[in-house]
Amino acid sequence: LAGHFSEQTWPETKHKSDAEKASIAKMAIDAGQCVQCHRGGFEGESRNPRLSGQNYEYLKKTMLDFKNKVRTNSAAKSSLFVTFSDEEIDALADYLAGFTP
Repeated sequence: LAGHFSEQTWPETKHKSDAEKASIAKMAIDAGQCVQCHRGGFEGESRNPRLSGQNYEYLKKTMLDFKNKVRTNSAAKSSLFVTFSDEEIDALADYLAGFTP
């Protein structure tokens, strides 16, 4: 089963990122050093999930859940997201949902 899914190509995203939000997102990405764990194309790796092309609502909810400590499986993520405003989290979710590596 894992072999089957590992051979699948990633579906093309239909989300179009807002250009104004992109500049906010890029500053947050730099501040949070997101590429250190999620890699330059936000494709992730074995220990960190892919972010590029994920669903906007899913990304936003997940980041807000870390910020508000609803998700508690990563203290590092919670510590990071409390430093971001809700506007920055929205911009990040929008940017990453439309990002194509």
